[in-house]
Formats: sequence, C-alpha cells, structure tokens
Amino acid sequence: MRGRLILIVILSVLAFGFAALNWSEVVQTAPLSFGIFITEASAGLVLLTLLAVTLICFLVASATQETRHLIDYGQNQRALQAQRDLADKAETSRYVELKKQLEQHLRDNKERDAVATTELQRSMLVSQQEVRSQVETLSQVLLSRLREIEMRLDERLEHMSSVSEFQAGEAEIARSRVKL
Repeated sequence: MRGRLILIVILSVLAFGFAALNWSEVVQTAPLSFGIFITEASAGLVLLTLLAVTLICFLVASATQETRHLIDYGQNQRALQAQRDLADKAETSRYVELKKQLEQHLRDNKERDAVATTELQRSMLVSQQEVRSQVETLSQVLLSRLREIEMRLDERLEHMSSVSEFQAGEAEIARSRVKL
C-alpha cells in the first residue's frame, strides 16, 4: 500500500512539475467540447484539474481503506484478546477442576488408608487375642500334662522307694540270717 502511494505521489509531482515548466502552454485557451456544450477554456488546466480531482479521490479512498483496515485490525485484536482471555479462563478452570479432583482423590486415599489401618489394627487385636488364647490353652494343657507326669513320677518314686525299702528290708533280713 505504501509503495503504491509513494509512486502516485511521485508521478503527481512530476505531472504538476511538467505543468509548471510549461505553464504558458497549459493556460492557453482553446474551444473545448464537453459533449452537450462547447466552451473556451484551457485544455491543460482542465486536465490538471481532472488529475487533481482524481488524485484527491484516490487519496480519500486510500485513507478510507486504511481507516477501515485499522478499525478491522483493532476489532480483530480485541476479539483475539477476548478469545485469549476466554482460553485462559478455561485453562484456569481446568486447572482448578483438576486440583479439586486431585484433592478429592487424596482425601479418598486417606480415608481408605484410615479404614485399612483400622481394619489392620482390629485384625492384629483379634490375632493377638487368638494367640493369647492358644498360648493359655497350650499352657494349661502343658501344665496338666506336667502334673500328670509329675504324679506318675511320684507314684513310680514311691513304688521304687517301697521296692527299695522292701529290698533293703530283705537285704537286712538276709544279713541278719547270715549273722545268725
């Protein structure tokens, strides 16, 4: 756009410069036909005027187009910024939602861990009680067996002592018989 504008300005300056150099020829009057009427006017001035009007129209059209372009650019920039803001909000919302989900997941894990810990402690308590019960039962069984063994040993010892007394008595009787 800038290149075309510079080219037009340069060509216009050259045209007006040419007209200025040949001003005496440009202002010479001659009969000119405008289609519906004929008048005496300077052909050069009419053509310069038409060139100036065309140049002004082009500049106005160019300025209007540039203004529209700038307005559209501004609108596009605002729309783009609105889309960026919307995307940022959506992304923030997703992060917040993800954070909530993670926190909920962590709470659920903690609850499950707490329940599992409680269940483990209960199981340990039950196991300990069962082990104590079994140990007490074994202890009682062993104690009763030991008493039984002790009683048998006592009976055998009594029996052996009575046998030994009997044998000792017989030995003494036999010794006393031998002495007699």
